[in-house]
Amino acid sequence: MSVYKKYFLLAVALIFYFLNAGFAFAEGKLEIIYKDGLLTVSADEVIPEKIFLELGEVCNIDIITHGDVFPEKAVSLKLTDMPVKEAVKRMVRTCELKNYLLDFKKDPQGKSRLAKIDLYMGGSGQRYLTQERKSPANKAAVNQPAVKKAGTQKSTPSGSAVKQKKDTAPYKSSFSKDTDFVWDGSAPIAFPEYKGELAYDTSEASWDDSAKNFADNTMDLIPPGVRPTVSEQIIKMSDLIAKERGSDTITSDITAEAIKRIAKQANMPPQVMDLIPENIEDFDVPKIPIDSEQLTEEYRE
Repeated sequence: MSVYKKYFLLAVALIFYFLNAGFAFAEGKLEIIYKDGLLTVSADEVIPEKIFLELGEVCNIDIITHGDVFPEKAVSLKLTDMPVKEAVKRMVRTCELKNYLLDFKKDPQGKSRLAKIDLYMGGSGQRYLTQERKSPANKAAVNQPAVKKAGTQKSTPSGSAVKQKKDTAPYKSSFSKDTDFVWDGSAPIAFPEYKGELAYDTSEASWDDSAKNFADNTMDLIPPGVRPTVSEQIIKMSDLIAKERGSDTITSDITAEAIKRIAKQANMPPQVMDLIPENIEDFDVPKIPIDSEQLTEEYRE
């Protein structure tokens, strides 16, 4: 689910192995190399949580998880000198995570580098996984390839053998290439106006004007690049709720519930859930403006 794809960041983690706890262990080998924006990954039967923990440490970046249940099935993966955007996308897909967000910022030389990753998965809550090491480590990370060989190791299923430090800091996230724009969750973001129209004619039920108005206003709150996917989900979820209620007509309250369900399925954090409109008056609240240049290319129209 790609709703609100670019919303979140930051991270730190402590891992404890309970060797005498009687859990089933999986053997795995892992090597990650990060250099000049390219990733080389060799994973042989490694659990997803371990892969992303190593990735955060190797790349010296912040990783924050939304949801507390990593898939427990060990995976194998081999990537060679792949651009970091494509590599992370492949890793997320292979590990069967629900969604992800990449944030980049400029280094002192003006080059854009990966700074943060948000991961979306099952369960609830938000926690730090890794956190960027400050200078002088940053300088080494820019000029030298980072390599981490995990070797053959014992890995435990997520949740039963790993204790993580919970996120207690105010949540902040950036949509920009550099970090000039920071969203603190205090108000909705005023994305460019949605000029399209949802495919109401594909719906199994009829839509009254209030429902269409609610859905159209909601689209203004969605990053332009993911609007096609979100618009389809709104139609499908509204149809489902109408069936549950035995209604032939979709009203604004049905659409409002549909939006909330979509966000919940995507494991949106409390800051986002609190801002989801419940009635048409909620769209009149002040919004934080964002320039289209502050959106990465994949989230522009």
